[in-house]
Amino acid sequence: MKTEQRHIFQFLNKKDALQKADIIIGFGHFDMNIPKRCCELYLDGMGSKIIFTGGVGAGSADFKNAEAIEFFQYARRFFPQIPQEDILIEDQSTNTGENIRFSIKTLKEKLPEFNFETGISSAILVATPARQYRVYLTVLQYLPQIKLVNLPPDLSYNDNMLIYNEKGEDFTRQLTGEIYRLLEYPAKGLCEKVEIPEHLIEAYHKVRAGIEVPPRTNNPEGV
Repeated sequence: MKTEQRHIFQFLNKKDALQKADIIIGFGHFDMNIPKRCCELYLDGMGSKIIFTGGVGAGSADFKNAEAIEFFQYARRFFPQIPQEDILIEDQSTNTGENIRFSIKTLKEKLPEFNFETGISSAILVATPARQYRVYLTVLQYLPQIKLVNLPPDLSYNDNMLIYNEKGEDFTRQLTGEIYRLLEYPAKGLCEKVEIPEHLIEAYHKVRAGIEVPPRTNNPEGV
């Protein structure tokens, strides 16, 4: 079953070639490689602003604060050279759709000359690898006019398994849950549709059959 899980992970971990964009968006999760990746991209000149988005949701694990606040604190601690005014925070969202909607609102309110209506034509998306494809398809639905670049943290299947294990979270459920959402959410208007290869559908059913209960979804849009 590990082989099937690896294939699912490779599909979900959507990556594009490194390229510049107007803004870097870090999507909340307990994976602290996300703010690290965002800050490194900023320092490499890949974007002029960072926005961290995420309140308290299914992916918050043991955080004491909203995900975006945890990310901001990480950035201030490990990347103090980044000007504080270049990092924005959206800390109320609880799912992926809200990540986008609330980020659009935050940027419009805080940066009238630099938002998705004026000034921003491209964005780098940074999510935990298993969630990257769905994040991309969700953003695409809300911001079809924006050029989107997928640059998740450069982590392997084993790296991600370790991160989940350290948090007491189930990585297998995350993988099957993401495929489930990609199959179900387009019809609900929650993300754009993507064709999933048949061998991955078979892998999904095989892995899911080995789980005692269906994939967990703690809110309408899951992690």
